[in-house]
Amino acid sequence: MASPLAGGDMGVGMMRAMPVMAAFTAIKKDYLDSLEGKEGEEWEKALHECHERAAPKALEIAKANGGIYNKAAQFVSSLQGGAGDHSVPKEFTSVLSELTDHVPPKPLEVIDEVFKEDFGKSATDLFKEFNPEPIAAASLAQVHIGMLHDGTRVAVKVQYPKLRENMAADFSVMETMASQIKPAGFDLSWLVADFKVSLAMELDFISEGKNTNTLRHVLKHRDRVVIPKVLWEFSSRRVLTMELITDMIKCHPPQLLKDNGFNPYEVGKLIASTFAEITLKYGVVHGDPHAGNVYLRKHPTLGGPQLVLLDHGLHHCVDKKTRHKLCDVIVSCLKRDKPRIKKTSEYFAGPLYRYFPLILSPWFIFGASLTAEDVHAAIHRKLPPDVTLEDVGNFLVGLHDHGTNMLGVLHAMGYTRGMLNEIDFPERHRLLAWAEFAVEGLDTDFEVQGAPSTAAQKAEMDKQLVQQAQTAGNKNTDENNESDKAGGSWKPAYPTFDVPTQHSLAVKWHVKCVQAQVYIIWMVLATFERFLPLVKRFPSLINVVNKLNFFVLGIVLFVFPVVLAFLMF
Repeated sequence: MASPLAGGDMGVGMMRAMPVMAAFTAIKKDYLDSLEGKEGEEWEKALHECHERAAPKALEIAKANGGIYNKAAQFVSSLQGGAGDHSVPKEFTSVLSELTDHVPPKPLEVIDEVFKEDFGKSATDLFKEFNPEPIAAASLAQVHIGMLHDGTRVAVKVQYPKLRENMAADFSVMETMASQIKPAGFDLSWLVADFKVSLAMELDFISEGKNTNTLRHVLKHRDRVVIPKVLWEFSSRRVLTMELITDMIKCHPPQLLKDNGFNPYEVGKLIASTFAEITLKYGVVHGDPHAGNVYLRKHPTLGGPQLVLLDHGLHHCVDKKTRHKLCDVIVSCLKRDKPRIKKTSEYFAGPLYRYFPLILSPWFIFGASLTAEDVHAAIHRKLPPDVTLEDVGNFLVGLHDHGTNMLGVLHAMGYTRGMLNEIDFPERHRLLAWAEFAVEGLDTDFEVQGAPSTAAQKAEMDKQLVQQAQTAGNKNTDENNESDKAGGSWKPAYPTFDVPTQHSLAVKWHVKCVQAQVYIIWMVLATFERFLPLVKRFPSLINVVNKLNFFVLGIVLFVFPVVLAFLMF
C-alpha cells in the first residue's frame, strides 16, 4: 500500500506556505526592530512583549492551515521540562496548547464524505444516533459521540477529508526547503523524513487500533489505567470507533484536580509510574502523550483517580537491547557509576555521551565535573548553561545516526515531563518511578512485536493486514485499492503474549537501594542550593562532594541535623 503522504502537489504546498512565510517575515522584523538598542531589563521586557504579539499569530496560522501546521504547533506547545523557558518561551507554549484538542472542527456534511467513501453509507445510517457536534477536534481528526443499533454508546474518531492531500503537498515543500536550508550547518532533512513517517502512521487508523490493543494488553494488570476498546466492524483506515468513556477531565492545572476531588500528587504519581513502566519495562512508548490525549476520571468502583489514555496512532516499540541500555543508563546515573554512565551513554550518543543523561533528567549531572551554575540549573530543572545550540544539534544528529528510534522516545518522555511539571510534581518522585521500572526492566526479558517504528515495519504491517482481511473475505482492503475502505467483518488478532509482572526479592531489594540514591541526590542538590553563595565562592567543594560515596554523604546529611537538634534542645 502506498504511503498516504506520497506524491504531494508542490503548487498546493507553496500556496499554503506563502501566508506562513509572510507572517514569519513580519514577526522577524518585529523582533529585530523592538530589540534593537535595548539591554538588560529593558531588553527582557521588549522580548516578552514580542513573544506575546507573535504567539497569537502562530496560533492563527496553525488554525488556518491545519494538518501538519497543527501538529507542529502541538509539538512546540509540549516542549517544556529540561530546558525550561530557554527552549520555547512560555508565551508560545501557553497559547499553542489550545491546539491539543480545540482545533476548529469541520461540519457534518464535510466529514460525512469519509463515511460514504469508506462504508458506502452516511454516518447517520451507519449508527443509530450520531451527534453532528464533535466533542473534540485535534490536528488530524475530530471525535463525535454515536450510538450503535444495539444501544452501545461509542466515540467515533473521523479523519478530516482532503487531509492527506494537503499534508502531502505541505511535505513536498518542507522536503525541498530542508534539503536547501541548513541552520548552523546541520542537515535536518532527516528530521522532515522522520516526521513524515510518523504522520503516515498516525493517518492509518487500523494501525492505531492495533496499537490500542497492544497497550490494553500490556496494561491489563493496572486497575488505575483504562484504554478504550476498539469496535472493528465500525472502523476503517480513516474512521476509528471505540467504546465511550465519560466524565473525564484534563490532568492539569492542580486546582482543577482539587476541585474534582483528586490529589495532584497522587495523579502525578500515577502518570509517572504508568509511563515509566510501559517505556522501561515493556518497551511500548505512547508517542503523543500530550494533555489532549491523557485524561482522568474517578474510578467507577475503587474511587480515586483512573488514567484514561487516548490516541494511539503513534507508538514506538523499543527493542529489548535498546530498552535494556536505556534502563542501564538510568540506574547508572542514579548510582553515580561514572564509567558505566559513559559506556551506556556512548551506545546512544557516541562522543557526545555527556548530554544523553542530561536530556533524561537535569538531576543526572553527577557523571562529570560540576560548577555551581550546573547545580543551580539542575535544581530548577534546566540544562547546564554551557550547553549550546550546536551541542544540542550535534547530539540530535548523532542520536538519529545511531539507527534506533530514541528521538521519538525522548520526545515522548519530554511530553510526560511537561505534564508532570504542569501539576508541580517533584522531579525526585518522577525519578523514583524511573528507578523502580529501570531495575525491573533490566530483569525483564520481554519485547513487544507490533507497533511499527520505521517505514519498513509499517509496510510489513500493511502487507499482513491485507492478507488477514482477504482471508476473512473482506474485499474492501486490497493492495491496489486506494480508497482506504477497511471497515467490515474482520479485525486484527488480539495480542496473546504473556506480560511479566512478578520479580524476585533480590530485584525488589535492588529497586529500594536505587530509589534511596534518588533521595540522596535530592538532599545533595538541596544542600548545595541552600548554601549556593558559599559554593560559588569555593567551587571545588562541589567536585569534592561529587567524589564522595553518596550513601555515606546521605547518612551525614541526615544525621548531622538530628545531632545538632539534640545538642540544642
